[in-house]
Amino acid sequence: MTQEERGRQKEKFLAIQTYEEYYKRMEEFKGIDVKDREIREHHKKLSEKAPKKEYYTGELYTVFPDGSRMIGGPGMIAVKEKGYKSVEDYEKRSHEEWLKKQEQNKK
Repeated sequence: MTQEERGRQKEKFLAIQTYEEYYKRMEEFKGIDVKDREIREHHKKLSEKAPKKEYYTGELYTVFPDGSRMIGGPGMIAVKEKGYKSVEDYEKRSHEEWLKKQEQNKK
């Protein structure tokens, strides 16, 4: 890319007023000189105007009526529907069943 092309690309980039417009034309600016201070400052201004996305970073739990909880979403309610008293009961019995299967497979 020639110096003249870089200059035109910079002018186009600095003319952008919204993050949405930048986002639509992002491919057009892939070769832009990110070392240029004016470009970095303009990009920062555009990014500050960008719509903020919210993300949940915690663990999701299914909380049972008895107060016990299990990592997992609503699908884990099936544990209660199968007649287990608590999540701990489910985990204990599941582990016992797994151990029995392991012993049977060894025979």
